[in-house]
Amino acid sequence: MADDIVLRTEALSKKFGSLEVTRDVTIELPRGARHALIGPNGVGKSTLLKILMGEVEADTGAFEWGHAVKPGYFSQEHGEVHGSEEATIHDWLWSFCPDQPTGFVRAKLAEVLFGKDEIDKKIGALSGGELARLVMAKISIEEPTVLVLDEPTNHLDLEGIDALARGLENYPNAILFVSHDRWFVSRLANRILELRPGHVEDFRGSYEDYLRWSDQRDHLDHEQALAEAKRQRS
Repeated sequence: MADDIVLRTEALSKKFGSLEVTRDVTIELPRGARHALIGPNGVGKSTLLKILMGEVEADTGAFEWGHAVKPGYFSQEHGEVHGSEEATIHDWLWSFCPDQPTGFVRAKLAEVLFGKDEIDKKIGALSGGELARLVMAKISIEEPTVLVLDEPTNHLDLEGIDALARGLENYPNAILFVSHDRWFVSRLANRILELRPGHVEDFRGSYEDYLRWSDQRDHLDHEQALAEAKRQRS
């Protein structure tokens, strides 16, 4: 694999029973790009991320991470906090960097908008948005070379979404993320992966440019369909 590629997939497919959720997904992620993975519900966006992170096994196809790539994963379920409901957010986060001083942990919590009067809150008492921010702090500590994010703005308020977007804009490495928040996608993405059954459209540009291109494509597809229907009737 070329040094400028951090991830390559080849014809990844997955079914759950008779339901096909991901089919023939072939993509390449270059270093430094911020890819938004978009598409209708049920097309397999979250399933694809789970395959890449080893949580789900693909039925067919293959994928490969680049040399020395260390992915950091933000899932919708936040499974890493399960079983830690009685721990404080400070102690839970500190468990991932025990060699660091408490000031380092407090600074990481402050980066995700936890004030000094909140560091002793129990994980079991956190809201969905607070859990999301805590998991992002953990990922920051791990210093991944690629970020894989599944709906990272879920449960966040406007302040949290803006802070997350600003932080990710400054992240120097590749990002692959799923989000239904159009403002967030527009703010962050510089490349769009449109996932459709059996096909991935790799659009190299902003979300606004993609929307304009998509409108033109759909208009042409409609005109072609009308022309074909007319030919069949004649």
